[in-house]
Amino acid sequence: MRQAFNHVRARSQFGRPLSSYDTVRQRLVRMHLSLTSARELLHATARQADARSLDHHRSSLTKLHVSTEFNRFCQELPDVYGGYALLPETGAMALVADAVASRYYSGTSDMQTKIIAEGLGL
Repeated sequence: MRQAFNHVRARSQFGRPLSSYDTVRQRLVRMHLSLTSARELLHATARQADARSLDHHRSSLTKLHVSTEFNRFCQELPDVYGGYALLPETGAMALVADAVASRYYSGTSDMQTKIIAEGLGL
């Protein structure tokens, strides 16, 4: 996130820093929201695990939310970086690949949804 912020502050388009454009700022806010919500849920779930009160429903909910938000975050990267997203030094494409793969770690998102639904009594 910090690297994306630095990029939009340093890069100019039409004589203005990218960070001055509302569409870029909106993307960065969405990215920040994705990271913040995923981090907060993950920390709350970790506290439950530490207290030995974690159930499958909650762990599946956390896994699904974190991977969904990671993918949402990464969808914004190419629009923030433009063509620079393809350069290895930005790390953007590596993050995109990791985000896609995160949907399959420790069970697919579909399997997590099934566990959550069962936990809701559906």
